[in-house]
Amino acid sequence: MKKQVIVVCSVMLTVILRVQAFAIETINNADYINSGYHTKVAEAEYAYLKSEKKRAYDTLQKIEKTIPIIGYVTMQWFVELSLFYENYPKAYKYIYKMIDHYGFKISDFEKYKNFKKLKKKKFYNADTLMRIENDFVADTALWQQINEMSEHDQYCRIFWGNECYDTNKSEDDSLCCLYYMEQMIFTDSINYYKLLDIIEKKGYPLSKNIKYSRSQGQDVYWALSTLTIHMADVPSYVEKMKSILLEYIRNGDCYPDILAELIDKNCILYGRPLVYGQLGYEEIYDIQNLDKRRTAIGLPPKKLICEILKLQVMQHPIPPELLKTLPQAIQDSIKDDLNTPCDF
Repeated sequence: MKKQVIVVCSVMLTVILRVQAFAIETINNADYINSGYHTKVAEAEYAYLKSEKKRAYDTLQKIEKTIPIIGYVTMQWFVELSLFYENYPKAYKYIYKMIDHYGFKISDFEKYKNFKKLKKKKFYNADTLMRIENDFVADTALWQQINEMSEHDQYCRIFWGNECYDTNKSEDDSLCCLYYMEQMIFTDSINYYKLLDIIEKKGYPLSKNIKYSRSQGQDVYWALSTLTIHMADVPSYVEKMKSILLEYIRNGDCYPDILAELIDKNCILYGRPLVYGQLGYEEIYDIQNLDKRRTAIGLPPKKLICEILKLQVMQHPIPPELLKTLPQAIQDSIKDDLNTPCDF
């Protein structure tokens, strides 16, 4: 259990750092599962975190030749690296996309090496970039709807956690806890059907045709991840969401983490070994074929993700004053997690 807690924290960190909002460009029959897209991007991320800029840049170049880059954090790496290696047309291409689809500001790129040189190029059109920056309109209504669903989801769980975590409760307290548990199940059911309605009318909320600002994209990704994993206690919901999410993952409109966490959470609830190892390192089913199952839904190999998480934690450590506020068991788990070899 201790190990699972820290892995969940690591997954949260990945979400925060990577913030997988999704892209605009399309290619007919683009397949983000069978192309191995997410593994290749993870390889680029690993090189980037290791300060191996040329390898990261070359990897992204190779990816782009076969399938569009998705995710504005990946685009940020590409802009930074393209400017560093003086590929100004490439840098301009992704700056345009990030302003147009994710609400970036021109000023967001001024920190990068060689940006001033880019601005002097004939193809750099400051007026066009300023116009699309000013004209950016996010789907705020959908963002608000997803946020409201997330608030309802958390409301019941906060009360349950506050009132029912202590097992030494009276009979009246137990009845109260049962009420909150029923409310959680009821809320999850409502959110399930609301999400199906959104998907039917607009597509998956991270789809290419939906625009969010960066902060809204973070909110929606985190909310969808949480809402989906809380549907794991109903097998019929899991099967339905699996069939839906696989198609959106294939099209580049959803990240495979969300599906893997849903399946693994269902395994935990029903006492089965994990299928994808997304919510823990231990109790993994048929571990010899773990990466085959991960690859089948678009996830990178477990060892690669483990190494990336370690680099992220080392480069973005929890502030000491915050670390001290955590239970000692969690502090020890964080240290153990950093020291545990990524061998599976």
